[in-house]
Amino acid sequence: VFTRLKELGYGDLDADKLNAIFTRFKEVAEKKKGGLDDEDLEALVSDQAGSINDLWEVTGLQVATGMQGIPTATVTLMGPDGVQRYVAAT
Repeated sequence: VFTRLKELGYGDLDADKLNAIFTRFKEVAEKKKGGLDDEDLEALVSDQAGSINDLWEVTGLQVATGMQGIPTATVTLMGPDGVQRYVAAT
C-alpha cells in the first residue's frame, strides 16, 4: 500500500497519516471483494487529509447533446503519476 501511494504521488505523507490510511485500507478491504484500485486509495488519502485531492488536473471536457442521438460527456484528467486518463458517460 505504501509503495503504491508513493507511485501515485503521495510520498510526502507523514507516518501518522500513512498509518491511519493503512488502518482504513484494511477495514475497506475486508468489506470489498476484489481488492482496492488506485481511485479507492486516493479516496482514502483524501479522507485522511480532510481536503479535496488537488493532484488531478482536468485537461479536457467534451459534451454532446441534441434532439436526436444519445447525449454523451467525456472528461480527460492528468493524474499525479503523469498519466492521462479519460472517462465517458451517456
